[in-house]
Amino acid sequence: MARAGAALALAWLLPTVTYLLGIAVVVPVVVLVGTAGLLRGGRTLLDRLVLALAVLLGATCGGALLFAVWPFGMHPVAVGGLALTVLVLVAVLTGRRPTLPRPDLSDLLTLGAAVAVAAFAALPLLRRSRTDRLAVVLAGEDLSRHLSLYDGIRDLGGYAFQKWDAAHALMYGGMVTYPQGQHMLAGLLDGFVRSSGDDLGSGLSAMDHYLGSHVLGYGLFALVMVWAAQWVAAGVLTPLRRIVLTGVVTTMVVVGDLVGNLVLNYTTTVLGLAEMALLVAVLARGVAGTRQQLVTIACLVVAVGFTYYLFLPAALLAVLAWLVVHRRRVLRHRVATAVTVVVAAPVALLPVTLGLFLAGQAQALLRGGELRPSRDHLIALGAAVTGAVLFTRCRRARIWRTYLAVLAAAGLLGAALLAYQAAAEGGNGYYANKALHLVLVVLLVGLGALLHLLPSPRRGPDPRRAWLQALAPGLAAALVVSGAFGLVRGDAPYRPTNGTTWPKIWWFAQRRNDVDARAIDRLLAMPAPPADVAVIVYDVDPFRAYFQTLFLGTFQRRSGRIAHGLYLGPPVDEPDRLGHQLRELPGPVEIVVASDDAEAHARQTVARYPDRRVEVVRLPS
Repeated sequence: MARAGAALALAWLLPTVTYLLGIAVVVPVVVLVGTAGLLRGGRTLLDRLVLALAVLLGATCGGALLFAVWPFGMHPVAVGGLALTVLVLVAVLTGRRPTLPRPDLSDLLTLGAAVAVAAFAALPLLRRSRTDRLAVVLAGEDLSRHLSLYDGIRDLGGYAFQKWDAAHALMYGGMVTYPQGQHMLAGLLDGFVRSSGDDLGSGLSAMDHYLGSHVLGYGLFALVMVWAAQWVAAGVLTPLRRIVLTGVVTTMVVVGDLVGNLVLNYTTTVLGLAEMALLVAVLARGVAGTRQQLVTIACLVVAVGFTYYLFLPAALLAVLAWLVVHRRRVLRHRVATAVTVVVAAPVALLPVTLGLFLAGQAQALLRGGELRPSRDHLIALGAAVTGAVLFTRCRRARIWRTYLAVLAAAGLLGAALLAYQAAAEGGNGYYANKALHLVLVVLLVGLGALLHLLPSPRRGPDPRRAWLQALAPGLAAALVVSGAFGLVRGDAPYRPTNGTTWPKIWWFAQRRNDVDARAIDRLLAMPAPPADVAVIVYDVDPFRAYFQTLFLGTFQRRSGRIAHGLYLGPPVDEPDRLGHQLRELPGPVEIVVASDDAEAHARQTVARYPDRRVEVVRLPS
């Protein structure tokens, strides 16, 4: 008991001291390592850390429901102290002492691949000015809403849907019921990075931090993909085969269809795909102990439900398939299974229930989009992987039978959405293509099945020498295999448009909006009006006015104030859209114009509403 008391005291002392020293960012690392120490299973240190990450993703998404109802919000001392206290209590109740396996050379290979991908994602942003980064962000409007949700969660100190009225004052109403797991995780970590519970920084600072979370999220996605492929194929891996498998998966993450999610700033999709890759790996090849397996699966399902619930049906079908395949093992732990389902199911289903029944988000399934994965690539990869599972010694292994069931669940989701959209519109759109990205992720995790076409590996007496001997031929083989898929030169099927590729678009910032970025810089340099004023940018080009109003509202934290005038009502190019905005927006309004024609039209429109408090302001040239 004395040790437990000392551990509890340390659980609160560490977050307090690091917070006062401005280095609270070490607390999440301690929580990750501490969780890994209490888990069991995994051959290497990285295995254990990734399994701990899987548990923490879901536990944090579900546990964050507390933040909106207790008085501490998302303060790093309170959150860090609570997390470490839970770890101490788990250790006491289970009688487990923290232990960690040793690191392995394979860990360095996986980490090296993830670092390389993170560097690929980060360098184009780091080497550019803030205005250039803003130009990349302004290439699409989606990130503005995600940024306002991330910023709003930090301001509210909890999920937006738990603080309904306050959230609507900060953001567009459609984001209040949007799945918020990624935004919560990013905002929570940002508090530790800033070592502050209330320092939100400027709007542009929030943009930089959120872009940083996106870049790190894609690096994490690469880490998870490489790890999951190795985890599932562990029984047939040699150093040479591990290097080839790592090289091929990494190349496809960097150059293939999936990198479009990085380019288009689909932050939630990236994390949702990473969580699904973890779920595929854990379902196919379980962890030590049935209870720990059940907890890990439950946490990942909760994480998917809070992050990107489009994937939740596939996740639930995959879990159901695992329960059927492992029914004898599960039936021996009926009580643990029942408790896990009763606790996890309502939490995992909460976001999708809010989205479908309160916000009517099912209508969004017909939305169009520009991210279309290569069908030829999916068919070829699917045929290769399923053929290897069905017609090699894989078919006798429970790991691969379970994997095939998980692949079928993902494929069923993609096929259902494609069929629905084809019947409704005669084509396929945004969410069907996201489901096909999930199928691609599951196929890449199962690439190790192709290794069963090779003879069974022989283990050499000196694993270190085997690694050195395998390095050069392994890298060469990875390059050859990747080139066979058309990845090295970047030709079909990985071109989103003629003459370029997703990596070129990202690396050379080919997708950018310099005109609006420079305008936003000038707008932010102007004195900001009081917080209760709705600021509208008016221009003779209606789409330019829309973009600038949208992002200026995000950076000035007025998204909630301008939402009714921005999203509801006539189309963007409606001639009297400015008049509609003046009718719909409550309270005082400021109209910013940059040209004589825009100013003349704005003043004519304002004259029709003499009872409104409206000021027309000229943007300095």
